[in-house]
Amino acid sequence: MIALLAAPTQTDEDEWQQELADWGLPPEQPAEPELFGLWEENATAIEWWLSLPQFLRFNNGICLGMDIKAVAADRELSGNTYTPDDYRRLKQIAITATNEINKRKP
Repeated sequence: MIALLAAPTQTDEDEWQQELADWGLPPEQPAEPELFGLWEENATAIEWWLSLPQFLRFNNGICLGMDIKAVAADRELSGNTYTPDDYRRLKQIAITATNEINKRKP
């Protein structure tokens, strides 16, 4: 399994609990993170997805899908290299995300 994001440190947790206390809120018990499997061949596409903020296009609350120009510009300007398989996987992530976003009721 590949870890894409690091878990909060004890310092992070202590700061969060102090912030809750400062606001007069009761302490929170940290929840166990939900782990899920990730096939290694998908890791690059997932990391690419997570590095691209706001690259889905929207119109009147409807998700139109991936902004291909923004993705291409990011790839060129970042200097990262991706394979055609990585791009195919990224498109599948975007299609799935678009479908799930559009299932939401207004």
